[in-house]
Amino acid sequence: MPSLWKAHFEYEFAQDYMIKLREFLEAEKQNGQVIYPPSDLWFNAFLQAPFDKIKKSKESKSKGSSLYL
Repeated sequence: MPSLWKAHFEYEFAQDYMIKLREFLEAEKQNGQVIYPPSDLWFNAFLQAPFDKIKKSKESKSKGSSLYL
């Protein structure tokens, strides 16, 4: 994962659920299970969308927001 994105996810990666998920996936992999997508592609979307190129758009009719390049 690119360092700019990594800095924004640091807090999330330290949460219990992420630690447990990482441990589970590592154990499954060690037990010969095939995991899709491969671990080198788990954060592929962040390689395609550099953090400094993302803009946030707030739609007036919706309570949600969108991210775009």
